[in-house]
Amino acid sequence: MEISIYEALNQAIMAQKTGNIKKAEIYYAAILKKEPDHPDVNHNMGVLAYTIGKVEPAIGFFKKAIENNPNVTQYWLSYINMLIEQNRMIEANETFEKACEKGITKDPFGEIKQKL
Repeated sequence: MEISIYEALNQAIMAQKTGNIKKAEIYYAAILKKEPDHPDVNHNMGVLAYTIGKVEPAIGFFKKAIENNPNVTQYWLSYINMLIEQNRMIEANETFEKACEKGITKDPFGEIKQKL
């Protein structure tokens, strides 16, 4: 029986949350086989890959998530925080600047405060 991508994503997230990394990876990989550009799955695979020490694959997943939906703040945060943790400050700064260009780093409360 085949399940929907939505159901598979939920199963993967649940597995990841409960620490069943292998099961999560299997679900995510199956989804990416059908939808290689799926931004949520690429982001979650980036988090998963980084969690198990696979930095370079994580970078690829984060980049793909951002490329396919640059409007999700969490994708940028995960990627930039990982780069900082890896002491890849030049890349982190460049990525932060790209996020600024997209308007992702704007704090709505800061904008409101300026208006007040």
